[in-house]
Amino acid sequence: KFAMGKVTQLAHPEPIVFPTYDAKVNNLIELVKVRGKKGDPDMTASKIVVSPADKIKFKKISIVGIPRSPSPSGDILPIVLLPNPNSGASKGPKMVIYNTESNKQLATPPIDPGNKLDKYNPQWTTDGRYLYFLGTENDKTPDGNPRTKRVMRVWDQKKSVEHSLVDGMIPIGPAPGKTGMIALNKKTNAYLIHDPTTGKLSPILDGRTGARIISVTGKFLVCIKQDNKSIRTVYRTEIE
Repeated sequence: KFAMGKVTQLAHPEPIVFPTYDAKVNNLIELVKVRGKKGDPDMTASKIVVSPADKIKFKKISIVGIPRSPSPSGDILPIVLLPNPNSGASKGPKMVIYNTESNKQLATPPIDPGNKLDKYNPQWTTDGRYLYFLGTENDKTPDGNPRTKRVMRVWDQKKSVEHSLVDGMIPIGPAPGKTGMIALNKKTNAYLIHDPTTGKLSPILDGRTGARIISVTGKFLVCIKQDNKSIRTVYRTEIE
């Protein structure tokens, strides 16, 4: 059973899209799209706003893009900047790390052409030092033909550099402790904890059992499992 809570409508003059809620500091982070003369979204006139959820007062920052997962401190925000379709440029999107309190761009981590980070959101470690996000790298098949491979990029926010690449993994959520990330190996469906300080991968859940992690909170995992009758069960497990 689900309890119905109070719903408050945000009375903003323009449509709000891509909302992100930061529970730690009770902030709403949104991209506010402004429509042009023909009714299409005018990204050059759009803006990102940060608002305390209990006061609903919007603060405009001086960059336009798609906000992704805020850091645990609440003031560091990855923002995906999409290319202007009217510029004629063929370059793909780029990502910037932005400080919403000082209203300053801090860094530009590498991002793949065409990756808007909309399927798999970037994930921060609990201490806010490392940002994990999905990427690809050029590779070759065993017979020498070119191909691309999936990698998990690890960004060191403290040093403002790319820390490492991990083949074939997708970040799911922060592991227990200050550093560490729970990640999914898509080939084996296994869930592991990646330690960015050592590079070690430690298995925690075998996805071949049919279990799938849907949420990570501290040392607890919320999983969903489907049996041979297609009946799904949600359960919680603790990482030891």
